[in-house]
Amino acid sequence: ENGLTCQSLQKQGYEAVFLGIGLPEPKLFPAFKGLTTANGYYSSKDFLPIISMGSKPGMCGCKSNELPSLVGNVVVLGCGDTAFDCATCALRCGAKRVFVVFRKGFTNIRAVPEEMQVAVEEKCEFMPFLSPKKVIVKGDKIVGLECVRTEQDETGKWIEDDDQTVKLKCNYVISAFGSELAQNEVAAAMAPIEFDEWGL
Repeated sequence: ENGLTCQSLQKQGYEAVFLGIGLPEPKLFPAFKGLTTANGYYSSKDFLPIISMGSKPGMCGCKSNELPSLVGNVVVLGCGDTAFDCATCALRCGAKRVFVVFRKGFTNIRAVPEEMQVAVEEKCEFMPFLSPKKVIVKGDKIVGLECVRTEQDETGKWIEDDDQTVKLKCNYVISAFGSELAQNEVAAAMAPIEFDEWGL
């Protein structure tokens, strides 16, 4: 927008450019496109700020500091620190059961052990080797999530087996499996830097 790019800085004589912009947008799985909190869908970037504001009344000028009411079952997608934060917070918001669903096994969990241990102690249920495939919606409300089994092929790459499916009854889905840079103009300004298949 203002002409500031990595290449323009190089032309001005800069020998190095440090990029520390972070990944501001949640990674959006195609099955969640069009879903909102009104349907029962949250990204971690939606959910945790609401929890923070509701947990600290008087700390901001918000009109409402109430925690969301999550009645029923909640599925949290991911196995990092953020996912476990979402899982334990969901319980504090009234969830009956919380399922932590993740694509790989327990040996691949990225969260610090203390975060996972809190989720264990608070009776969150862990469901490894599953990847979300389809959100089941009835009457504009989430009622379930269809997942497929994941496994590693002979090269070590994780793949989905569409012949093995699992349907979970749930009322809310909280996506906490990563962030991305979705602003194309920002990515273009970073050229000649290239991104991998994960957008990193």
